[in-house]
Formats: sequence, structure tokens, C-alpha cells
Amino acid sequence: MACGSCSNENAYKAAFMWYRNKQRGGAPITEEENTSCMMNVAPGSTPFTIMSFKGGFHGRTIGVLSTTHSKAIHKLDIPALDWPIASFPRYKYPLEEFAEENKAEDRKCLAEVEEEFERFNKSGRFVAGVVVEPVQAGGGNYASPELFQLGLTLWLVNGSPTPKSSEEPTWAAREAKQIMLPMHFPAQFADFNDYVVPSIQAPLYTINNAKLNTYSNFDPPVQGFRQYYGKTSHFSKH
Repeated sequence: MACGSCSNENAYKAAFMWYRNKQRGGAPITEEENTSCMMNVAPGSTPFTIMSFKGGFHGRTIGVLSTTHSKAIHKLDIPALDWPIASFPRYKYPLEEFAEENKAEDRKCLAEVEEEFERFNKSGRFVAGVVVEPVQAGGGNYASPELFQLGLTLWLVNGSPTPKSSEEPTWAAREAKQIMLPMHFPAQFADFNDYVVPSIQAPLYTINNAKLNTYSNFDPPVQGFRQYYGKTSHFSKH
């Protein structure tokens, strides 16, 4: 891919294709799917969504612009997709002086993420991916806190980590295997290596789904096409 925007565009496509093939459960693509997608209607064109965060910047092309929320001038007059948007933790500094306030901020944002997931999934507009970029250029730099990353992973694997977790399991607890892909997780969280949120890394100037298209999740395989411009050193090693 030639830029950050198109890297993210292809990452979104990879997430949609992977999610749909998991839903198919190995069933072949139908003629109705092939025909309907040419007219932008179901079942060939899916209702899937990507969750993004307020203040995020992920590019200015037509698809990723729906997940960009940094400046009005980037989005004004451009049609947008109705996808879920949640708040991202904004910490107070110095961290050691605001530890409790920042923990509360994490909990608030995680609860909002859960609410958006449930709202969209209940309507049949399934969330196929979540986009987070710590270094966003035009959107500023907002590192994803360890608690936010781990909390989101725990929620997707085991159900909500919020106070609601003592109640009936959320959609995530029931549907986790539909959206999980085995991958490596840091040693300190080794217990979660079996089912962890799939990670699609999209470094600049690379084809971001180079790893994903080596799986059997793309059918036909040409869906996960390879195209590369730039230095091979830019590829992710994971």
C-alpha cells in the first residue's frame, strides 16, 4: 500500500472478509452473494462496521474518513458511514498524582465501548473490528493504556469486565469464537493466547493484511491480495 489511509482501508477490508468467512463456517460463496454485491445490497454486501474513537485520525479516503474524528474540515460535505464511535481514555498528568481519576476514565470508556458493541450487534450491524492508532499524525499521539488493551481483550473473551459482568453474559461471551483468531500475546498474559482479539497491523507503505492472507480465512484466496511498495524492513515481524 502506498500510504497510511490505504493501509487502513485494506485492513478494514481484511477484517470484513475474515469476519464473513467465519460466519459462513466453511460454506461456499453463493451465486446470490456474487450477484447482490454488484448492486451494493445484501447478502453480498455486508452490514459490518468498524468501531473508532472520538478524536481519532485514521486517514482521509472515503472509507477510513468515517473513522476519523479529529477535525471538521477533514469530514465536511463528505458522506459518512454510520459506524460505532466511543470515547478514548484521556489521562490527567502527572500519572502518579491522578491514578484513581485515570482508572475511572478507563472504566468509563470501556463501558461506552461495550454499550456501542451491544447496540450495533443487536441491530445486526456487527462490529468486525476496532481501530486504534497511538501515533496518528494529524490526530495527535494517544497511546493505548495497558489497562484499556487488557480490559478490552478480557471483555471480548470472557464478557464484560464492567459491573454488569455479574449479570447475564454479554454478546461477547456467547459469540467470542466467531470473532477470535489465535495469535501470540505477551508472556505476562500467556493465559489469553488461545483466544485473543485478531490484530491487523497496518504500517505505512506495506500491505497490511500480508499475514492474514496466509490463513485459509479468505475464500477465494484472491480476496487477500498482495501488493507492496516500499522497503521490506517495514513489514511487521509479528
